[in-house]
Amino acid sequence: MSRLLALYYEFRYRLRKWYWSRNAHDSRINGVVLMYHHISDVRIDELDTCQHTLEQFKKSLECYINQSYIFVNIDTALKMIREKSEQKFAVVTFDDVPLDAYEKAVPVLLSMQIPFTFFITTGYIGTKGFMTKAQLKKLDNQELCTIGAHTKSHPMLRKVAYPFGRQSSISHKVMKQAEKAGYKCAFGTIDATINDLSSKSLYYLPRIVRK
Repeated sequence: MSRLLALYYEFRYRLRKWYWSRNAHDSRINGVVLMYHHISDVRIDELDTCQHTLEQFKKSLECYINQSYIFVNIDTALKMIREKSEQKFAVVTFDDVPLDAYEKAVPVLLSMQIPFTFFITTGYIGTKGFMTKAQLKKLDNQELCTIGAHTKSHPMLRKVAYPFGRQSSISHKVMKQAEKAGYKCAFGTIDATINDLSSKSLYYLPRIVRK
């Protein structure tokens, strides 16, 4: 990607983030979708946004509980969006299939009875540092867990949560394809809340990283 095109997409990202966030405090709908990858005290990913320590993860959950958010699954969140519920809600999501999230985060979520979603990159299953098919099947049997799609190999395809999640890697055609394929919604990585404005884009809903 050329530097000029990269600047263009960065401008679009910042503009949409500003537009979605500008009236968030006056919004009737008030939700957040939290995005996590690795949960580990050992440095794994070079991107700071892709890793939380276990303590950071626990504190981020407690932060929303203390602000009177209720944790819900994606189906309930969509219902609250459609009904324009004023109840504050939070959704916990993980991208890829990191083994550390299975070993560290899942026990915490189950003990706190918090619903959560794993967006699966199928090509990672069973490889070093990622979950096995048996572990995924065990997760799928958990009532609190939702399994979602994150493509086969995590490419920058413009193809649900979307890999990379920026507008530079997603086209309107792909959003339409996601809808046509029968997905109820899809998520990007624009750092914004779910509010009256952002909730209109069900096939490009924002997610945030909080530490």
